[in-house]
Amino acid sequence: MSPMAEIYGVSFYGDQIEVTVTKNAAVVNDWINSHRGRLHKLLVGLDIEWLPCFNPEENHPVALLQLCVGRRCLLFQLLHKDAVPRFLVDFLMDPNFKFVGVGVKGDAEKLLRDHKLLVTNTVDLNQLALSVYG
Repeated sequence: MSPMAEIYGVSFYGDQIEVTVTKNAAVVNDWINSHRGRLHKLLVGLDIEWLPCFNPEENHPVALLQLCVGRRCLLFQLLHKDAVPRFLVDFLMDPNFKFVGVGVKGDAEKLLRDHKLLVTNTVDLNQLALSVYG
């Protein structure tokens, strides 16, 4: 295990998910590079986390960016990052990739406000679920 990342195996309904946790830009770049050449049109799960706000004056920045491709996930600790990974900036702006999640457009807007990370191609799964099951 690298001192720059921790890798966990997580069982989920019989599937094994590999989760990489890091604050290191080089680890993020390596994770992204492992996906870029494989698929032209990539579906990427995206979610963010931050400390809750208990009054209107509070606005805590995004602390954690979660990206998932297939059975591999990356948890990037944005508040502790050593740098903004160049490949992450390009990855999030790539129009060939779709970033999916519930409330993902709002997550993308918060990422842009808090960390100047632009996500260009989002698909909200909440709307999709409502159209199929609503």
